[in-house]
Amino acid sequence: PGPLAATVVLTMAGRPAILALALVACGALSAASRLSQGSGSSAAAGFPVRDGMEVLLAQVLTRHGARTPNRVHLGAPEPGSDAWEEQFGQCRPPGAARALLSNARQGGGGDPMLRDLPGGGLVEAGGYRRCPRGYLTRVGEAEMEAIGRYLRKTYVDVDAGGPLITPERPVRRETLVFSTAVARTVLSAQCLLRGLYPAADQDELDIFVQVPRSLDEDIITVNHWRCPRLRQIALDQRSSYEVGLLSTSTRNRLRDIIGPSVDDLTMVMAGDSLRAYAGHGIPPPPGYSEELLRDIDTCGHGSVEAAVGGSQEVVRLSSGLLLADMHRRITAAIEGHAPLRLMVRSGHDISIAQILLALGLPSHSWPAFASSITVELLRDVATQRHWVRVVFHDGVPEVVAASVDITVPFEKWTEFVGPLLMVEEEYIEQCKLAPGTPIPPRMFW
Repeated sequence: PGPLAATVVLTMAGRPAILALALVACGALSAASRLSQGSGSSAAAGFPVRDGMEVLLAQVLTRHGARTPNRVHLGAPEPGSDAWEEQFGQCRPPGAARALLSNARQGGGGDPMLRDLPGGGLVEAGGYRRCPRGYLTRVGEAEMEAIGRYLRKTYVDVDAGGPLITPERPVRRETLVFSTAVARTVLSAQCLLRGLYPAADQDELDIFVQVPRSLDEDIITVNHWRCPRLRQIALDQRSSYEVGLLSTSTRNRLRDIIGPSVDDLTMVMAGDSLRAYAGHGIPPPPGYSEELLRDIDTCGHGSVEAAVGGSQEVVRLSSGLLLADMHRRITAAIEGHAPLRLMVRSGHDISIAQILLALGLPSHSWPAFASSITVELLRDVATQRHWVRVVFHDGVPEVVAASVDITVPFEKWTEFVGPLLMVEEEYIEQCKLAPGTPIPPRMFW
């Protein structure tokens, strides 16, 4: 999909080495308090002005911060052991969120720290403890708080115009924050809010995060669970990719290191623990050359691209609902129908990869922890024409330069994304399998 890229100036930066952040992690969380709803109207005065453009709306999609591995390879420390804690430190569950129930009740296993929620749907905060698999660490907390500080610098502490959002505390309807129903993304969103609103009460920030009650409501990441047709195509396309020459060679070299267990891994999971180590400045286990590490990431990212792209049908079923929600909010802001000024969606690496691919801006590398895509609605002060800006940071902003930064007329944005947009009714219909088609198995990354 080149028409969008062909009309813009595209700045591509090389992927920098992962930098350790000497940042203070989010403050300790306490029990939930009542969420202040606000008046429903924006208390911010005016809009930020940058290079003759007013920023009317910013929508930010983030990957969570650094976490422990989801999959532990042969020879790695056992999760919960002293050696594991020495590598990753201790972790904590998120504070009380407007959550909502975990996907455990939808037949998915669910997040162990969100699974057994009390009847009210609140996740009560707890102290630090030894980290489970796939859990946000203090390094990850610091990364997400740094993103919040960057957003404050960009949209609140501005040199020209007024702040995009109320500076002191989040106001409902002016600012919205959503997360997938996974503990590391919920806590990531809460840490981002701490950086964005440093003077606000932590309890209020915690409960400001909204999490879907079921997988049927989750549009932030590819939802194979509820779409059998997408799952069918994705499994077929991923399988075809993973028997290719590079994947076969990479898997054979991995077999020499970790043994036959490699045959039980997708190319995504084959690199999971290695990326978690790198995110904490931990060297890879013996036997992993720079070339092999590069090929593992290339194959993992290629596997994801095969599963969420390859045809307009797959792109629509993967990202159409999320793009439609983003576009609807842009249109409402242009028409003056909504007070929303800042939207944050806390998701995963797949979330970042699928939107870059859908917009024809694939990075062809694995999205780093705390990477983000920002979609801004701009208005030319002189002509009143509307523009859409897309910025991708492959890591914490101000630590890494933007690797994608494009601006296009709103009309061109609409022309490009229009064929990809889906409404719920169409999505449900398109997700159906042809009569007599066997239901595909569950899909794991």
